[in-house]
Amino acid sequence: TEQKGHETLVRALGILKQKSIPFFGFIAGDGELRQSMEKLAGELHLTAHDLQFLGIRQDVPFLLAASDVFALSSHHEGLGTSLLDAVHSGCALVGTAVGGIPEIIHHEKPGLIAGVGDPEGFAAQLQRMIEEPLLQQALARNARSFVTREFSLENMVEGNLQIYRQLLQAGH
Repeated sequence: TEQKGHETLVRALGILKQKSIPFFGFIAGDGELRQSMEKLAGELHLTAHDLQFLGIRQDVPFLLAASDVFALSSHHEGLGTSLLDAVHSGCALVGTAVGGIPEIIHHEKPGLIAGVGDPEGFAAQLQRMIEEPLLQQALARNARSFVTREFSLENMVEGNLQIYRQLLQAGH
């Protein structure tokens, strides 16, 4: 859907291809914009060796575990729970500065951040991940530590309970 900002990601991958930076990416899932994104990929000379549209998959945990970087180029996003799944699978993160994404990705700590709708900026962050494997590995470790600490079941339940307590106090 439009909110996921796949156009930003596809254009960013097109920029990497123009710069002859080696990568392989895939987009799992399906939706109303798939055909237009496949068309855009073709216009940007992205082949099946560069980017594949996988459609709906039941093996997403396996796909994440086989990946080095997880990219979320959303225009609108809540918490971005797919980021949490990616972190638990060992991926480094690149995302956009929107919604709840910056709650998980603090720039250059658990991941790298680009502006919303900014293919050039997104490509630059992806390029860093590709060309700096030590940075990629460090960010993946930082992300796992951060997510384990801040987004544990206990912490998330306690956070929700605090909100309920505040609402109850405000109602009296």
